[in-house]
Amino acid sequence: MASDSGLRLPRWGAGFFAKRSTFRSVYGGRASTKTWTIAQILVAAASGRPLKIYCCREFQKSIRDSIKPVIEGVIERYAYSDYARVLDQRIEFQNGSEFHFPGLERNRESIRGWEGVDIVWVDEAQRLSTATAEILVPTLVRNPGCQLICSWNPLNRTDWIWRRTIVKPRKGDVAQRVSWRDNAWLAPEADAERKACLRDEPDRYGHIWEGEPDDQNGARSVLSHDLVQLAVDAYPQAPPLTEYAEIGLDVADSGAGFNAAVVRDGPTILHWERWRAPTLKRTTDRAHSLARRWDAGRLYYDAGGIGAGVTSHFVEFESARNYLVIPELFGAAVRGKDSKYSYQLRNADFFARRNAQLAWTLRLRAMQTRRLMAGDRVNPMDCLFIRPPDHGRLSEYLAEMTQPTWSENPAGKIEIEKRNEDEPSPDRYDATVLAFANDSVGGLRLPV
Repeated sequence: MASDSGLRLPRWGAGFFAKRSTFRSVYGGRASTKTWTIAQILVAAASGRPLKIYCCREFQKSIRDSIKPVIEGVIERYAYSDYARVLDQRIEFQNGSEFHFPGLERNRESIRGWEGVDIVWVDEAQRLSTATAEILVPTLVRNPGCQLICSWNPLNRTDWIWRRTIVKPRKGDVAQRVSWRDNAWLAPEADAERKACLRDEPDRYGHIWEGEPDDQNGARSVLSHDLVQLAVDAYPQAPPLTEYAEIGLDVADSGAGFNAAVVRDGPTILHWERWRAPTLKRTTDRAHSLARRWDAGRLYYDAGGIGAGVTSHFVEFESARNYLVIPELFGAAVRGKDSKYSYQLRNADFFARRNAQLAWTLRLRAMQTRRLMAGDRVNPMDCLFIRPPDHGRLSEYLAEMTQPTWSENPAGKIEIEKRNEDEPSPDRYDATVLAFANDSVGGLRLPV
């Protein structure tokens, strides 16, 4: 495919398309310009001769989740607007070229009917399932001259795209590995994020930025024991207390379960406790007493399931309290979904549900504590500190704090698993993330 000389292509871009091939695969880490480069070349090719191009992702709930906005951006940036008409579901060129943007997983059987397709581009191909690939590839090869282009960030060595590209490539396949080093236009913000990842999450850096497979795939601790212990060790560096505290209340799932409450002031966890109560009224009474004792300004509680029952009881204290009572739902939608989590991702792109945002708040704070203890210039208000208790039950609390794990769902978003079936619910962990809920009410932001 010839490319317009006015396009901004990395060095690997032109060579990637120079050799005729049915299957092309470009893979690597973030900020390597994979998506933008392919989009530029396909738009330039479509403007030169009539082409029917399908730009796909395996998981795509709506056209907003497709690659269409990227194609539109190329058309606008390189002045193809006079030759292209952007419609709701597709893009048409005056010469007869067409761009379509189907999701694959929800329309798998319809792939068999694709006729006259010249190019299929699968972005985020690490998510391409074997079931989809086994329909897609045979369908394409029956169309003479059709090409399959895959762009992807390596995830698992068992993925179809890894096996096809790395383990058993076919003769004539073209594969290109790229990284942030190949991006001559790497934004300072992206480079700062990369360096922060290398500093704060060295075990994740190779996968995220260098395009290595995620050999730690599956469940991982949101907070390692070393991180929470460091928050205890760092307590002498905690800033002075503020005007009021905040409380998280986790309501027991049943009469046999424990209620839990955690008090924090700014970045510092000051107190935690758990108890059994025979009624929701008794649970609310104790939480109210705790809020008055610590002069709390806000009390967040888990309003899911049986926790919703405490709402009416808090209303009874309305005239007697000077703190806000705020319900939270762990399974609710992400807060501040369109706000930027990082330079590249919105909160809705990174987190699956509200509980993941709440968990990640503690994780990011703990990482800032690690930086502080390493001598970096960090605002202590962005850190996490744990005041050692007088009652000697610190080990129980830390064990609960390290129990929840995280993983990526098929759409690449963070999900949280709090316990195995044989383990008790981490009540004090739940209360802790609720105590820090205010950090992310408008969305969570990755510190740089």
